[in-house]
Amino acid sequence: MGKRDIFASGYNVRPLSVGRSIMESQFDTWTEENRNAKYPLLVIEQTSGSNPNNLPSSFWVKSGAYMRLKNLVVGYTMPRNIISKVGLSHLRFYLSGQNLFTIQNAYPGYDPESTPGSYYPLMRVYTFGIDLRF
Repeated sequence: MGKRDIFASGYNVRPLSVGRSIMESQFDTWTEENRNAKYPLLVIEQTSGSNPNNLPSSFWVKSGAYMRLKNLVVGYTMPRNIISKVGLSHLRFYLSGQNLFTIQNAYPGYDPESTPGSYYPLMRVYTFGIDLRF
């Protein structure tokens, strides 16, 4: 996905909001010693929307561009003349992977295809299999 802008909102930009915890990426907040921080001053808000850091502005518009390898399957089917000697008609080994990698700048580790404000980490899935037929 080459050109996509997202308006960052929700949990990713509102740490400690209404009893939530803070993510590691949100520790880069403004202080006197850290004036080039990624996020504004960390303020605990008691009710949703009361923190002035969360007012809509162009600051929260981020590039949603990404590159992803979502699915990959690698397999090998044994030649029939070899497996027929042991009474098999088909033998295939395969390795499958899902969500192998995503390159993005907005929110590393989160699904760039999800709706802004509802980010959940992607799960990587690896599967090894054998397809055996007699």
